[in-house]
Amino acid sequence: MDHIFVIAVDSLREARLDLALHAAGYQVTRAFGEPATQAALAGDDMPDLVILALASPVGDSLSLLQRLRAAHTRLPMLVLLEQGAPALLARLLDAGADDCVVWPSDVEVVLARVRALLRRRRGTAR
Repeated sequence: MDHIFVIAVDSLREARLDLALHAAGYQVTRAFGEPATQAALAGDDMPDLVILALASPVGDSLSLLQRLRAAHTRLPMLVLLEQGAPALLARLLDAGADDCVVWPSDVEVVLARVRALLRRRRGTAR
């Protein structure tokens, strides 16, 4: 079972995402804020994918993404954000995100992006 680590800013808003990930058969671990994130990613049970759900991807959130990418260069990272301006998406991708999705959006789209990132991590076509 693939392990997905969700870093969130709002537990109620992301409940729909958690339900969809569990229903799709993923093990989900959640953290709020940087201290909990760093502690969880320092352990032996590394996730297969990180989802970073941002309310505002500036300042601390952007630097958190950069620090995560620097520490975990091969770990796929999907960013969910509330706004999708092209310049902002470019900044997130340049900061280390492997993919970005405007959230809330269709859960099936998010799940398809998760599957694609996990396939890429494994080096498989399907």
